Order: sequence, then C-alpha cells, then structure tokens
Amino acid sequence: MTKAGAASGRQQALAERLEMVDVDALGKKGESRFRELCADVGLTFNASLDWDKAGWDFTLDFGMPDAKGISLDHRGSPITCRVQQKTVLESTPSVTLSLKMAERLAKDLTPSFISVFKVSDDLQFAEAYLIHIAGGRLASILKRLRELGKGATDADLRDKTISFVPKQEERLSLTGAALIERLRLHIGPDIHRYTREKQRQLKTMGYESDALTGTFHVSGEHWHDLSDMYLGLHREVEVRNINIIERRFGIPLTTVVMDVATLSFDPRPGRPCSIAFADHSAQERIVFSGTAFTTPPGLPMRSRIQFQWFSVIGNWEGSRTLQFTFDIGDTPGTPDEWCDYWRAIRMINEQRGTVQFIVEDGATTPELPMVPRDDKTVLPDAADLLDIFETLKQVSRRGGLPPGARVKFSDVAVAEGELSLMQALLAGTLEGMRSRIDGKPEPPRTEPRTMLFANSVLVGKYVVAYYATAQSVFVPDETGFTAELTAIRLGRFATVNSKEAFERFIEAAYEREGTDDAMAGGHFRVGMAMAEKLRR
Repeated sequence: MTKAGAASGRQQALAERLEMVDVDALGKKGESRFRELCADVGLTFNASLDWDKAGWDFTLDFGMPDAKGISLDHRGSPITCRVQQKTVLESTPSVTLSLKMAERLAKDLTPSFISVFKVSDDLQFAEAYLIHIAGGRLASILKRLRELGKGATDADLRDKTISFVPKQEERLSLTGAALIERLRLHIGPDIHRYTREKQRQLKTMGYESDALTGTFHVSGEHWHDLSDMYLGLHREVEVRNINIIERRFGIPLTTVVMDVATLSFDPRPGRPCSIAFADHSAQERIVFSGTAFTTPPGLPMRSRIQFQWFSVIGNWEGSRTLQFTFDIGDTPGTPDEWCDYWRAIRMINEQRGTVQFIVEDGATTPELPMVPRDDKTVLPDAADLLDIFETLKQVSRRGGLPPGARVKFSDVAVAEGELSLMQALLAGTLEGMRSRIDGKPEPPRTEPRTMLFANSVLVGKYVVAYYATAQSVFVPDETGFTAELTAIRLGRFATVNSKEAFERFIEAAYEREGTDDAMAGGHFRVGMAMAEKLRR
C-alpha cells in the first residue's frame, strides 16, 4: 500500500470513530473533569450559561494574594481568567473554535486560555494541553480577522472557524496542581502588568516597518516645499488625492481616503557628515562635523548639512551649487573651534580653495570649487575676528581658560578691547601704557621701579587673570598723577573665580617677579583702580 493510501485509510477510520462519538457528551465529559481539577486545588470557577455568546466555558477566580508582611491595602489585586474547554479524541490533531468565540478570547484583556483534553478510543483521558491566547496564538486570531477585510461585520463571522494544533510545550499533567501552576506561570503575579502587555500586543502585533504607506499628489507649485520638508527647511505642504494604506500581517487595507489635506512631518534622522575646507596652496585644511539630511528618491537630489554655526544646502543635479547660511546665535564653542570657523569664513569670502563632504560610510564627494556666495549673505570681516579668537586661543593654552572651555561670540565681543590688549602683550608690540589717576592721591613714588600690571577680564562665565612686569614712573600734577609703564613684559595667565583668587594670583606674581608694587583691576577691583589706559 502506498503512503497516500495509508493516510486515506487513517482518515476514513477517524471519520468512522467520530460518527460513533456523541460530541456533546464528549464535551460535557471534559467540562466535568475540568471542574474536578479546579476543585482539587480550591480554584473557584463559574461556568458560562451560554458559551456560544460568552466565548468561554469557565471563569476562574484566584484567591487574594498574600500580604507578605505589608498592610492589606497595599497587597495586589486578585487574578481572574477565562477558559474555553475543548475535548477531542486522542487521534484528532487540532481543536477548532468558531472565529467569533476566538475573537472574544483575543480581545478580552482578562487572561484567556483554551484547555484541551484528549481521550482514547475507550474514552479515557490521555493528554491535556493549555493554550494561552497571547503571543503567536493571539497573532493567529488577529490575522484571521484581518483576512475578512475592511468593513467586515458579525455576519461575516458566521460559519468561520480557526484551528489550533496543541504544541508539546503546551502539554501538562492532568492534575489540578499542574493546571494552577501553569496558569500562574502565564499570568504572573501582577494582573495589571499582564493587562498592559496584552493591550500592547493587541495594538502592535503584525506591524512591520512599512505598516503605513500612502500616495498623494503634490502640485508643481508645492514641489520645492516638499523637498524642503525632507531637509527640515519647511513645515507643511498641501497635498491632494490622499490614500493611506495600513499593512498588518502582510495584508494591506486602505484606511484613509481624502481629497485635500496638509502634510507635515519631521525629517528622518540625519547621518553624520563632515565638511572639509582646503586650500592646498596655503597648506590649509579645516574640517567640521555635522549632520546631513537628504531628499528621498523621486525628488530633486538635494541635501542640507547642519554644522555648529552654519549650514550648507547642496543641489546635486545639473550644475552643482552650494548655498551657505551662517547663524552663530548663542551657540558656544572652544577657542580652537572658533578659529577654524573664522578661517573657513575667510576662505569663503576670498573664494579660494575647495569644499569636500565626507559622509558616515566613508563616501566622499569630489573637491568642489568655492563657488560665489549668495549676494544676500553678509559675512563679517573674518580677518579681524580671526585675530581676536587666535588671541583667545593663545590665552587658553597659557592657562587663561580651563581645558575645554566654551564661550559665545557675544562673550568675546564684550571683551574685545581687553583681548586686543592681550594680543599686543602676546605679540610683544605693546611698548608702553599710561594710566591717569585723578583726585590728588599721593603717588606711591616718583623714581623708576619694576612693578606688576595685573588685570582680570570677564569672558563669558570665566575670568581671565594675567599680569605683566613693567618699568613704572608716576608723574604728579595739580589734579592727580599719571602712571607711565615702559619695557612691558608679559608674565602669566590663570583662571580665577573670585576676588580672593585674583589676590592670590597677584601675591604669587610678587614672589615670582621679586617686586611688591602692582596696578591691578578689571573685573575684580584690587588695590589701585586702573583709569583710562592710553597706548603709545
């Protein structure tokens, strides 16, 4: 006999046995045994009066959880679950439920189960299984409902069924102890956590990354706006003839149809990207790190790369063009970062060198020539600003700012005059200074002598302290005297955070330089206040 013939014979024998079995009597036999199992472990059960409408045969109520050393008002909630009892012959491979019944078990947030008893040909209980309506079992019911399509009603559920083949891991001993242990394992100690998880599964199962797709029409006048939305430059655009398709369990259904709407979305996260400004003739190369946003296929190929103080919009179709937008705002940076920024501005102003983009995966664009900038973009004189920030960088490296200190452009602008003085001191070009003291105070002396000139300058949230040594002469007159400093030599820098710290800085300079005279002031007023300084 062939395998096909043997299988056909087994099916015929099974059909003959089923004809001899009273299905209702078999069901009542299983329900009776299920009651016995519950009674064996003191599990309270209530049978459904109309299982076809309820979707379940039994409601099981667990006792109140133990207080375990806490007051009764803090102990957990009692557990209740639903059970549908199915009893079949041992040779039956699966159990079948009406789809209407299965939907109720699936949608009820109460823990729901299918208890399966298999009986031998002589009607002795042989095997028991407990199928938990969660995870893959829940997904199979939801998928079956999805297959009925959009607009399905209760009438479409008529005569629809769903079958489950019990798995080996769902098998359990035919005892009350095994039943209650398996129920507790599936439900856990916290019924509220269980309910939240089932809600999550009901909402999220069957959805993949392409869960929602759609089509719409964009008129020509709004085409550029749509492109800008992907670059984060535009917030919304008018669209027409909208069709939104929801895909769940791989089954697409149209969920929204509209004639006209306003479309808005946040651009997808950008990719890390760098930009390199290079002038090979000057052996100058400056690199900034940023984030790149690009348009998807089907739209004009454009990108926006956002950096710390500027952005670049690249148009990559036809003649490649770059549009720079600068906005330093209140974004702080280190002195090194500021210097790199002003060097790049200078290159753009002078239209020299090249620009190259390096994206996350290592791909690079060719080196593009520095195209003329937009006539509407007004850039400051980078040369003068670069000098000021170069001074700040030198001050930082000499200890005037803490490592990694970040300052705003406005902070540096306020301190520009003081930084210009530091620049002259660092360059050794400050030959002399005068300070006018009014009010007829007694000058400390009139003969030339070495003294300290100390200052404290506020740059953002930091106070830069520095001193220089100089030969000093005090020249009295009718209303006061003039302090004249010559042979000025820069000493040291430090960061101070209080008047006392500035005083300690000066005292250390006294000992280091072998003098006890000083003119000091600035942000922290110490000793003789500085008046207006006149550089020679």
